[in-house]
Amino acid sequence: MKQRVMTATLIILFLIPFFYSKLVYGHNLPLILLAIVLAIIALTELIAAKENQSRIHAIVRLTMYVAMLYLAFNEVVMETVYHRDPLSFDVIPLLVIIVGLWMVIDRHFRIDEAGFALFGTFYIGLSFLGLSYFLIKRTELLFYILLITILTDTFAYFVGRAIGKRKLIPEVSPNKTVEGSLGGTFVGSLGGALYLYFATENENWLLLIGLSLGLSVVAQFGDLVASKIKRTVGIKDYGNLFPGHGGVLDRLDSLLFTALTLYYVLQLVPNLI
Repeated sequence: MKQRVMTATLIILFLIPFFYSKLVYGHNLPLILLAIVLAIIALTELIAAKENQSRIHAIVRLTMYVAMLYLAFNEVVMETVYHRDPLSFDVIPLLVIIVGLWMVIDRHFRIDEAGFALFGTFYIGLSFLGLSYFLIKRTELLFYILLITILTDTFAYFVGRAIGKRKLIPEVSPNKTVEGSLGGTFVGSLGGALYLYFATENENWLLLIGLSLGLSVVAQFGDLVASKIKRTVGIKDYGNLFPGHGGVLDRLDSLLFTALTLYYVLQLVPNLI
C-alpha cells in the first residue's frame, strides 16, 4: 500500500506541469504529446499481453499502431495544432483489409489473432479518442470522469475489504465483491453528481445522478474487461511502469471506458451537460 501511495503521489506531481500549461497558458501540445505517448505504451502493453500466447507479425503490429493513432488523435491534432478540419480518410476499412489479407498470406495468422488486432486497435484508439477530447476541449469533464473513476475504485476496494462477502465475478476478478461494487457505485455516483453540479451549475439532479451512476458502473466494467484479458492470456499486470500499480493499462482501464462512454453520449446528445 505504501508503494502504491508513493507512486500515485509521483504521478500527480508529474502531471501538474502539463495541466498547469493547459489551464493557465492554454497550451494544448504538451497534453496531446503526453496522451500520444500513453496511447502508444497502452497498445504496446496490450500487444505484449497477447504475445504471451502467440506472436503478432510486425506488419500487423505496425498497422495497429498507425490505425490507433489516427483514430485517437486525428480530430484533436488537426483542430488544436493545425487549426483545420480533421482528415476525412476512414482508416477502419483499410485496417480490416490489411488484417484480412494477412490471414491469407500468413498461414500461421489465425482468426483469433485477427480478431485481437481489430479489437486492440479499436479499444485503445477509440478510448483515447474520448480521453483526448476531454483533455483538450472539456477539461472540467475530464476531472469529472477522473473523480468518478477514483472514488468508485477506491471505495469498492475499502468497502469490499471491510464487509465484502459475495464474489462479483470470481472467474474474471476473484477479489471483487458485490458489496464493494455497490459501495463504490454509491460513493462514485454521489461524488460525481456533486462535482458536476458545481462545475456546470446544472440543477437537474435526476440527470446528474443518473449519468454519474451509469459512468460509475461503466468504470467497473472497464476494469473487468482489462482483468478478463489478463486472465485469458495468463498475466498479472500489463506492465511495471508504475511500481505497485502495474502498467498504463492497469491504471487507465476504468478511465478509458468512462471517457469513451461519456464521449459518445455527448456525440448523441451534445447539449446534455
